[in-house]
Amino acid sequence: MKTHSGISKSSYYSTRDLAKLLGVDDSTIKRWADQGEIPCVKTLGGHRRFTQDAVRDLSAKMNINVPGTITRTERGSGRR
Repeated sequence: MKTHSGISKSSYYSTRDLAKLLGVDDSTIKRWADQGEIPCVKTLGGHRRFTQDAVRDLSAKMNINVPGTITRTERGSGRR
């Protein structure tokens, strides 16, 4: 986990937003981050933030369809 200041709110998901998106509890997201399942950065206040790329990679790894993300297969297939 990296600590970062000046994080753009629109570029990152909060723990709660990501939990809602994936249909899991906030504590599940925190556990996955602590176990290294999904990379995150921490704000100066200690809050985890997750990039769109990290969310896409996790959703592909866990075979979860997340609206608005492009899986590696879709990106590599040449389909639009």
